Amino acid sequence: MTIETTSRRRGRWLKTTGVSLVALGLSLGTMTAAHADTITIGTGGTSESYTRTQRTLPTQFQGVGGGYEKDEWGYQIAHASNNRTWTSSTHQFQLGGGGWQADSSTLNAYNSNTGAWVKSIKVPKIWDNGASDVKVAAAYGLAVEDDDHAGQANDPERHRLWTSSTRDDRVIVYEQSASGQLGNLPDVPSPKPTTPTLYTGSLPSGVAAVIDGVEHPRDILIDKWRNTAFVSDPWGKIYEFDTRNFSTKVIIQTSNPNFGSALGNFSPMSLDGEITSSVSKFYTVNLNDGKVFEFNHASPSFKELGNVGSGNRGSGIAVNPTNDKVYVATQGTNPWTSGSSKLVTFDRTVTTPSSPLVTQPYGVAQLNVAVDLGNHLTTDDRVYTAAFGGTGVAIADSSGTAINAGGSYLLNLDKTGDTGHVPNDVAVHNGKLWVLDRHSTAAQLHVITKP
Repeated sequence: MTIETTSRRRGRWLKTTGVSLVALGLSLGTMTAAHADTITIGTGGTSESYTRTQRTLPTQFQGVGGGYEKDEWGYQIAHASNNRTWTSSTHQFQLGGGGWQADSSTLNAYNSNTGAWVKSIKVPKIWDNGASDVKVAAAYGLAVEDDDHAGQANDPERHRLWTSSTRDDRVIVYEQSASGQLGNLPDVPSPKPTTPTLYTGSLPSGVAAVIDGVEHPRDILIDKWRNTAFVSDPWGKIYEFDTRNFSTKVIIQTSNPNFGSALGNFSPMSLDGEITSSVSKFYTVNLNDGKVFEFNHASPSFKELGNVGSGNRGSGIAVNPTNDKVYVATQGTNPWTSGSSKLVTFDRTVTTPSSPLVTQPYGVAQLNVAVDLGNHLTTDDRVYTAAFGGTGVAIADSSGTAINAGGSYLLNLDKTGDTGHVPNDVAVHNGKLWVLDRHSTAAQLHVITKP
């Protein structure tokens, strides 16, 4: 989550050209926008009610192949400064001999005010051996470059979507002006490069860059002021790329003399940051040993804030620069064991590793976390986590303590006749809580407001 008076997910979307979908040869399948309903947390006088608009993502593109007929799962949300909210979603399946393959993946844009769907980018195929044997450049992590700061408003290099194609060890960058099914990409090199390698051959329209050799890329964070994209790799690295020419600036890892063994068993998961014209700090948590780090990119320097506890599997992270707290969502030792996961809160001003300020147990695994900076939904900078081991969003106050709204802290997305929701990402933007869902049948986006 990049702190630029808004939230992490991030960036800028090009103006539409006025070309119709029909002119592009696209005939959209159905997109169900369910009527608004009310979700109530708890009972009694302290209960809280929220209004939810639930949107099932487009079911298919007819005439161009691919689409949501593959039951894509929602992965990440990214906000743009021009009133666009983007999502990534992918369908993957396990191969008979082990491993996974993705055969459908989409980047969808929505209106940040209304939640209405705007357009889709169908990511390129890598190869196609027939309807039952297709592989695509699956998008998981997602970040949006921004171009709204002084002197950069007309910079075409800042109209891009950065994605992590995790299972292919690739970072793929798209132009936000793209739409519909993109042309095919070259296959992943064999053997895969062991260091980041920019593909120098021709690319289909709408694809700005392909960087191979980025080992298991996960989360992406953009520092627009310093032309840098940070990419986390839970297998031991954080890459820093130049957003202008896609070259590799720095690789943060234990073999880097500026970091070394102090990183511990380095396995960085989610990234979040306070990034302004004068500040460039970002945060991550180690999946393996639970250490929580602050990196000061401008210095450069780093420090350990504390530890979520070995085996707790820290995954999501969010910073509130106003109260100097860093929140870490953990999956717990068992995602489906009551109380095994936690929201752990740290003081980011400490100079040596310190104990958490608050350790809040939750019932099921938490994956991603977001802070309501600016009190968009309530009068407190609340903290929302996606309970991907359950069916809802857990809510804490700014201290990191679960709220007590009529005896509950869980915003449950399930309702009678509509179950199977698995929240994967959360974000707060434009007065709304956005929840992306790995639903059992199709990716769903929930746009939630507080009456």
